[in-house]
Amino acid sequence: MAQLQGTTVSSGYLAAATTHSVTLPTGITAGELLCITNSQNRKGTATGYTAVDFTFETGSTTSHTLLWKAATGSESGNITVTLDPAGSASLVAHAFRLSGVDTTDPFNTDNYLELTEGASTATPSIAASTLTSTAGSGFLVALSCEANRDVVSFDADLDTEIGSTAAANSLHVFLDETEAGTVNPLYDFTMSSDRQFNEAIFELKSPAVAGPVITNVNTTNVVQVGDTPVVTGTSFLATGGTQA
Repeated sequence: MAQLQGTTVSSGYLAAATTHSVTLPTGITAGELLCITNSQNRKGTATGYTAVDFTFETGSTTSHTLLWKAATGSESGNITVTLDPAGSASLVAHAFRLSGVDTTDPFNTDNYLELTEGASTATPSIAASTLTSTAGSGFLVALSCEANRDVVSFDADLDTEIGSTAAANSLHVFLDETEAGTVNPLYDFTMSSDRQFNEAIFELKSPAVAGPVITNVNTTNVVQVGDTPVVTGTSFLATGGTQA
């Protein structure tokens, strides 16, 4: 199950520019997953980070970018996010860190959903009944819009609100620590007022588990000594068996 640790919300709403300085969480340690999620009408890129997905929503100027990297423990301070295609625009961004998540291939992109509410509403829902947690840890949920809209209440199945910014653009990020193999529920929200919202869900993969390594195997046979059979067994040394 994904465990959220040491979450620090980034600078939140950042004024129009071609590049944006996003504050990283403090206390980053090796083996964690370091993520930046941002909302804008352009893709966000950052050196050393991999982009999961991004979509230009029809009829909306807001889209999602999710950037990630396996933390080395040396990360601190700020990271520069560059807009692509280049141009000056505002940005809403949250940087956070996760543990209990695979850091080699953390997101199941086959189990990814992004949609736009067709009409202005104060109670957006993410109808995610087609998604099931097949890879392990849970789901990362993002809700955004191109206006100042705050979250009044969020679905009880969401365990943690990672970051929340309501400004000229708004972005709210949540974590659902859903057990593997269960059907992802419908997520309901109540917002401060009506708007057309973008919603995105990313499935988090569980870390790989390393089994024991068998070494120094010594096998002998059953032999007959006079009328008495002598049975000699097999010995081995097992090491490892910890979670990767």
